[in-house]
Amino acid sequence: MAILHSGLNNGIEIVNIIKKRNSELFGHIATEKLSIKMIQPEGANLIIIRCKLEGLDNILSTIALSYPPLITLDMSGTLKRLRKRLSKGTNKG
Repeated sequence: MAILHSGLNNGIEIVNIIKKRNSELFGHIATEKLSIKMIQPEGANLIIIRCKLEGLDNILSTIALSYPPLITLDMSGTLKRLRKRLSKGTNKG
């Protein structure tokens, strides 16, 4: 999942914000079961994270209700496809 953020925090801090908010909404055990991890930063304000598929709805809700505001740009089952779609999106315009 590619997430756009304000750029004020680094990727690790953004993942920690997501984990903290998810724990507040759904509980600590549910958050740990999701295995939320940052794959890598993709730019100044874009990171790629991964989580288990069964918790995708919870993660999307968490991102929508997080502060500072985060935006999910794209999701994919594979990292290769996600990067390909992100590069196509940045080449438009």
